[in-house]
Amino acid sequence: MATSFGKDTSCTDCLKTGRYVTGLRLVAEVLKSTAALVVGMRTGTIVLSTDYADKMFGCKPGETLEQRNIDDLVPEEFRQRHHDARVVYSESPYSRYKTGLAAQKLDGTRFCVGILLRPIIWGGSEFVLTFVTNMVGHGLLNAEVEG
Repeated sequence: MATSFGKDTSCTDCLKTGRYVTGLRLVAEVLKSTAALVVGMRTGTIVLSTDYADKMFGCKPGETLEQRNIDDLVPEEFRQRHHDARVVYSESPYSRYKTGLAAQKLDGTRFCVGILLRPIIWGGSEFVLTFVTNMVGHGLLNAEVEG
């Protein structure tokens, strides 16, 4: 079940306590996160990325991940599998956490990530918040990474 955002940019968290969080407070909490945030549409198009996410994936100053496809951040040999999994997930999205995934910077450099997916509905449109944590240095070697 997705978190639903109303016209007043407030949020009722349907998965947990039903607590009410204003949009600005939610954004402030998210931006304090130690993980990068990427917001994507069902199509995979990234509509919002934080500076931390842009830096993590190797954007140059002034560049952003926005308008790219989330599949572009996955190594080529895993892209089709990622795309297929993303399409299935979008049919019945739910919050989930995965670690040990292969990611790819814009320059092709690979690294290991953990992701937290959180589906939301905002203004009648469906999005997925993806919190990305760089797992390099967490006991996982890039050679051990699977897609």
